[in-house]
Amino acid sequence: MKFLYVVAAKSISDLALALIEMGHTVALVNGIEPDPINPDESHRTIIADSIEKEKPDYVISYLFIPMVSEVTHSYGIPYISWTYDSPLTSLFCKELEYDNNYAFVFDKQEYLRLKSLYNANVYYLPMAAYPTRVGAIDLKDDEISRFSSDISFIGTLYQENAYNSYIAYLDELTQLELKHYLITHLRNWSEPKSWPSLSDHAVKNIFDTLSAADWNTTNLSINEFLGLLFLTRKLAEIDRVTLLNALAENHSVDLYTGDTHNPSLINVNCHGRVDYNTDMSKIFYCSKINLNITLPSIESGIPQRVYDIMACGGFCLSNYQPEMDELFTIGRDIEAFHSVEELLEKSDYYLKHEDARLRIAINGYKLMQEKHTIQHRINEMLSVLD
Repeated sequence: MKFLYVVAAKSISDLALALIEMGHTVALVNGIEPDPINPDESHRTIIADSIEKEKPDYVISYLFIPMVSEVTHSYGIPYISWTYDSPLTSLFCKELEYDNNYAFVFDKQEYLRLKSLYNANVYYLPMAAYPTRVGAIDLKDDEISRFSSDISFIGTLYQENAYNSYIAYLDELTQLELKHYLITHLRNWSEPKSWPSLSDHAVKNIFDTLSAADWNTTNLSINEFLGLLFLTRKLAEIDRVTLLNALAENHSVDLYTGDTHNPSLINVNCHGRVDYNTDMSKIFYCSKINLNITLPSIESGIPQRVYDIMACGGFCLSNYQPEMDELFTIGRDIEAFHSVEELLEKSDYYLKHEDARLRIAINGYKLMQEKHTIQHRINEMLSVLD
């Protein structure tokens, strides 16, 4: 089969490479990387020209891109998308209901929400490991020394968020509402965090104070849209800083991020960003404990980071997510925490018990190879299209 691959802005290319490895023909839309949220209208013609030139059986991309859906619909060509972000607000649009779409999402709760809102071809499909990329680790001696770590975390702290930018301008009642949500939900992973929805008073205050009436370009309710905008990244910032600081009181903790100047971090070894395709896997392999701290807007799903850690033989200690019970066995393939206290307890234990840590890392690696490669997922996608 022939696929036309559209590189979404800031996405990865694992899908295209895996399709080629599986014997399919893949052509690229050259010269553009469409943004699902903020489309560039000049891209529409380039996508159409590529379809006419390549005459593919399918068009495929990471993330659902409404413009690609529109163009492929006009040609009657199936459009496959696989979304690894939650929420991807571009999914909440009228274009999702085009009958040529096959939209796969990794979070089961988001899948259920979309199915309840739209008459659309939406499917649940967890993320996966790409062993060719993640498992191809060529470590030099100096890299082993540089990347070795007791505890590491690769990810943003979300220091730049709407809450930090605008909270001081909002009235007291709105501030109290936002702060109450944060206090209620921080440092607790025992239950899924449902998407926040602001009161009508808070929405009106944000509209009047920040001239925000045109911010929501999706079909999400304005209450939910503003709740996600103001609260999920702020909650992620608080949770991640809290956990890293708590661990750093008694352990060496390495953070790889673009937010290296966060004044709230204490005793954390801050490094810059790492290359997703090269150094990331080396850090996962060389770290005794690799943390996953899930963005709160991911209600039940397992983020890509977890699969990447396990696929290169790293030990993963993650906050609990409901879908872990369906995809893995906690304590055999992966470890999980529900609170700061449990994180500290399990970190202490696994740093002292190398045999238990390595056994879980090996089991996780084997599970990725047996059940959770990107090739497994592509076969699931294609079975839906048959």
